[in-house]
Amino acid sequence: MSRRRLVLAAFAVLSVSAVGEAAPARDPKIMALANAAAKCKFEDEYFDTECKAYVAWTDEEKLFDEGKGDPTLLSMLEDPDLKIRTLAVAKGIPAAAFSTKPLVEKLIAIGKTEKNANILHTLGSLSARVDLEKHGLVGKLGELAVHPEAAFRDSFAFHVYADKQTPERLAIVKVLVADKDAKVRKSAYTTLSMGAQRAKDNTEACKLMGAQLDKTDETHGDMLWSAGSSKCMSMYETLGSTLVKRSADLALVEKHGVTYSLAISFMCGNGGAKAKGFVAAKMLTDTKVKNVNVRAAAVDCLASCDPVAAKPVLTALSKDKEKYVAERATKELAKLK
Repeated sequence: MSRRRLVLAAFAVLSVSAVGEAAPARDPKIMALANAAAKCKFEDEYFDTECKAYVAWTDEEKLFDEGKGDPTLLSMLEDPDLKIRTLAVAKGIPAAAFSTKPLVEKLIAIGKTEKNANILHTLGSLSARVDLEKHGLVGKLGELAVHPEAAFRDSFAFHVYADKQTPERLAIVKVLVADKDAKVRKSAYTTLSMGAQRAKDNTEACKLMGAQLDKTDETHGDMLWSAGSSKCMSMYETLGSTLVKRSADLALVEKHGVTYSLAISFMCGNGGAKAKGFVAAKMLTDTKVKNVNVRAAAVDCLASCDPVAAKPVLTALSKDKEKYVAERATKELAKLK
């Protein structure tokens, strides 16, 4: 039987069962492993990963080859016992298992009723990665983006544009970068950056990324990092100016300086705004910056932005009183020889 028919059959005969009672669609051999693993210590919604039965469950491969175990895993997602649902997620359910419109609709329905954060995180990821476009369910994107649980929105945001770059998905990213939850916003910046890197035409994605540069909330450092790695050449000069401005603010630098350095590293590495990147990096290495990790991270950026101008700065930093900074500078100097 094909993978698609196997999965369809699973939901066609699915019935809710108690732990230890296999629904008709469930492979008894798989459920024997699952029920044994369910007896392992389960504390704070996590299994003891060293329990032999749990290891046997996660290590089993033969029963799951070529999607044979997908119907059972999918039925386990609706089990009333949290342990069984957790085991299904721990085993890993591929997005390819949801190969038809009814199955995708079932996935979305399960996501509406689940309350466990760990499982919701997996459901959010799957909901972003399934082929909504193929099955005429693009209209569900808006609904998924405002799911009431942040755990779902977080993983959904991370994948929604990174995996597939379409105008409809980009429109959803506009919603997610303004989410009330900081983790969700960070994931939205990441998906926007990855999508911009992968898109055949990243013009609109880069415009949206550029529109985020003025943000000053607690996630703005991660946003600048994502912008730096986006390969959005059209906005790198503006990003460079933003980094110079933020790097001059010692209060911001103490909290976000490492992410500023990461932004500079990617920006200069991608060939953008190198002069501004060097200025910002040099400011971050200044002794006025008390956070040693910030200074050390910025040391690594200097040469990638301007190897010639970096040499005297690195020479001075190689004698820095902070051993960590001095060691990093010495290492970078050696690369220039």
